[in-house]
Amino acid sequence: MTQIRVVILDPHTSEPQVNVAVEARNASTGATIALETTNVHGVATFDIAVAATFHARTQNRPPLYQVVLGDGLNVGPYMWDYLVDKNWAAEVTAGRGTEGQVFTTFHGHTFKVYSTVQGAATDVSALGTGTDTTIFIVTGAYGEDVVFTGPAASTVSIYGSGRDAVTITGQTSGGKTFQNTGVTTKFHLQDLSIIAHTSALAIALS
Repeated sequence: MTQIRVVILDPHTSEPQVNVAVEARNASTGATIALETTNVHGVATFDIAVAATFHARTQNRPPLYQVVLGDGLNVGPYMWDYLVDKNWAAEVTAGRGTEGQVFTTFHGHTFKVYSTVQGAATDVSALGTGTDTTIFIVTGAYGEDVVFTGPAASTVSIYGSGRDAVTITGQTSGGKTFQNTGVTTKFHLQDLSIIAHTSALAIALS
């Protein structure tokens, strides 16, 4: 028996979709083997003994996942490799999840979830040379100093759910709110605000 967690997110905002029925079907026969409903984090949990496919029941609604195609892009129906959601910390504390936990969409794309931007940054920094990656940050105020050290010769794309919806605020007097020490790492940042500690200048990115 294998435990599988399927997360359902809105394709435009990446906000978790609550109370969505998700059906697990036998991959060989197509027969329904389980039906679960997403929780407040958009997650439906299954205990499955056979190979299965997963299908969100979203009658009269647009598809919850968008297929993202791109030449050489390592993306799938859920286009980000990391999801940062400060609310995930409560799930970890309650023993219902772990930092860096891997989720698999019903299309087979995998991504990791962290409750802090630095958690994702540390994981990303350890990736191999030439590994481009994407991070999405869910709405919230993130008080932390973020440091990337890599990966080398790579591009890290970071997206927020809105300039006013996602803020990263520095916590160290005279420190740097967002820092990259990997000299060959390039960054693309969009729809978020980075705010320096009160002892320094603030910048906003959109």
